[in-house]
Amino acid sequence: MLNGLCQFRLPLAAALILFSGVAAYANDPDPTLQALEAAAIHVRMGQFDEALARLDEVEAAEPDNPWMLYYRGSALTGRGDFYDALAAYDHAATSLDSLGDDPELRQLIRTDRAKARRNVFNASLTMGLAYDSNVSFLGGGSSDLGAIAGLGNGVFDAAAQFDFAPIATKEHTLAGGFRTLQTRNFEIEQFDLQVYGAYLRYSRRFGDHWEATLRYDYDVTLLNNESFLSNHALTTSLRYRWLLPGEVIVPDATQIFYRLESRDFLFETDPDLDRDGLAHYVGVEQSFKLQPIADFPWVWDVSTGYQYGSISTEGDEFDRKTHDFLVALDMPLLNPKSPDQFLIIPDRELRFRFDARWQIAEYQNKSSFDRRRNVRDDLITDYGFTLSQTLLDDPNDGKVVLRGLIRWTDAESNVVLSDRSSPFTYDKFVYGIQLEWSW
Repeated sequence: MLNGLCQFRLPLAAALILFSGVAAYANDPDPTLQALEAAAIHVRMGQFDEALARLDEVEAAEPDNPWMLYYRGSALTGRGDFYDALAAYDHAATSLDSLGDDPELRQLIRTDRAKARRNVFNASLTMGLAYDSNVSFLGGGSSDLGAIAGLGNGVFDAAAQFDFAPIATKEHTLAGGFRTLQTRNFEIEQFDLQVYGAYLRYSRRFGDHWEATLRYDYDVTLLNNESFLSNHALTTSLRYRWLLPGEVIVPDATQIFYRLESRDFLFETDPDLDRDGLAHYVGVEQSFKLQPIADFPWVWDVSTGYQYGSISTEGDEFDRKTHDFLVALDMPLLNPKSPDQFLIIPDRELRFRFDARWQIAEYQNKSSFDRRRNVRDDLITDYGFTLSQTLLDDPNDGKVVLRGLIRWTDAESNVVLSDRSSPFTYDKFVYGIQLEWSW
């Protein structure tokens, strides 16, 4: 939640209330009501500054109007003023207490306040079971010939993340967090994995469109409870939000980034195989909003990207250039007969995600692994499918999501090992379930 500016979208229930209100009061001359309706439409369209200007007109006449305060919280959330948004939602709830209850509005306030709060403080815990057909650890970002078991095994994962943003305004965000991952194999203990990491991020926004970010990450990885990798990463990025109207497909955001990593592999090895060193990455990402069927609230998130990497090491075996191509599709699964409801559990979000990555790795020196001493080249193909069912989404108790995951990886290399007659390759098929609780 704390990794970028929240892309606020008015909840479907609120949108239905809003547009029914517009129809009912289309001929009402009350300027206060007209300003409130206009502000609500601006929020729906992502025009948050325009919404706040119209809400100021309503506040001048009705400073305790709970709908005005609710939409103020929504507009402030949309532009990144999360602390002010929380205050607006709290004021709306207090005003509703004194003016008389409105169950629909009260639920909207509680739900959207929780979403804004998650951009200030967020905690999550994930646990899962999976079967891995080829247990391996690819810690170098490309296939490492000595870290592949070649055996199938059951895997238990547990991950936790904590995020906090002491500063969260329209122009500035300062956030930090801590994360950990624990992976236990049922039988192949030498591939048990532990990762501990932290990050610090500062974002500066310029108007409604531009956002610049500087982020520092540090992670330490243990393999079978022994130190394996220490990694420092510094990432700078520039993001542009398009905010264009459209019906079928519109660009959502464009981002370019540069990342510098300093890697220290914490074990003794042959000097030629030393992987300590620097990695440089530069890339571009583009996201879109796609509505394939007009008048049906089926909005897909589509993204694509490219990343170029240059990895230099103190040895010469793993020096390489990489090209990564990525695509992803994320969409809600709605009931075609009732577009305001989801499949399976009507009032609980159900989402499907597909992602794919193709990596071309071009090594710079002759490989000591190859019996012919050729220069190594890799092609790694990775496909992932995820189905996510929200089981609980309560402002007080948090959100619980059940996920089913399938991932297939194919790595091909021109390296011919001394005990093989054909080039090295491996396939990896993982399927499992995850349960995530976040608050």
